[in-house]
Amino acid sequence: MWVIISADADGPGCHAEMVPLCCSSWRKFMPEMKIALVIIGDDTENTYRAKYGQWCDAMEIVRPSAKYSKSIVARTSRLWYGATMRGEVVTFEDVDLILCQREWHVGKFAQWKPGRVMRMGAEYYKTIVHESGKAPMSKFTCEADVLRSFVNPSDLPFHEWIAQFDGVNLIDMYGRENVAQSGNFSDESLLRALMFKWNHWELVDDIARDWGYDDRYILDRARWGKVNWEWVRQGAMYEGHILKPYYDNLITVSASVAAKQGLRADHPGLKPLIEYIGYDEPALGGAACA
Repeated sequence: MWVIISADADGPGCHAEMVPLCCSSWRKFMPEMKIALVIIGDDTENTYRAKYGQWCDAMEIVRPSAKYSKSIVARTSRLWYGATMRGEVVTFEDVDLILCQREWHVGKFAQWKPGRVMRMGAEYYKTIVHESGKAPMSKFTCEADVLRSFVNPSDLPFHEWIAQFDGVNLIDMYGRENVAQSGNFSDESLLRALMFKWNHWELVDDIARDWGYDDRYILDRARWGKVNWEWVRQGAMYEGHILKPYYDNLITVSASVAAKQGLRADHPGLKPLIEYIGYDEPALGGAACA
């Protein structure tokens, strides 16, 4: 099985800053998974392979668009790329999501069945009428050939494929989308729309995350001040969406995070998590953590 991760790679604060830590967590807790990395950027392929190649088993370079934001290109390109991986089983993950233990993930992936589509977390949208039918991209799992049948059956190159959704205001019975307007677009709604278009709902198995609304076992960037670091070190936490920008929050939380969450200026940032994962982050350089 392949996990597909995408990230923009140019400029300070780019999401590719999180690639080494994200991939390290997959290699630590799910070493049987192969990692495919989709990099969005203008630099040379050799440059990106030298910088990120050690963290993945396959890499695809997608060039940015003058029309669509890098965020939209990053979110959609992983969906497009997954549909190109003939004969493979693929799942999707966010580059800012870090695995914190193995057992929970093994149990979830064991529920995927050949020929089927596994969605996780759709229960969070079920009670919201206009969000009905959506699910997080995280852990969306199926065979690449099944994915291709409703994502890109015509095998269009990426920039031709994404242009299909340019200026579209209503692409399914619920979601209003326009790929050219970042504020009116989500890859989750696009995925739902494509499944409606090709009527593939009969293939879907919905798997609950089992988180409820209890954040005790999840590292949530919105509740960073409540993270129980001893639980993290014991392997009791499942996974977590981490603080951004990455380098601004390595040792202690940034001023913006501290102000937003009411934390002290020296509140621990990402360093305890990085040490737990065992990633040797060069930028830390032995810096002390509060």
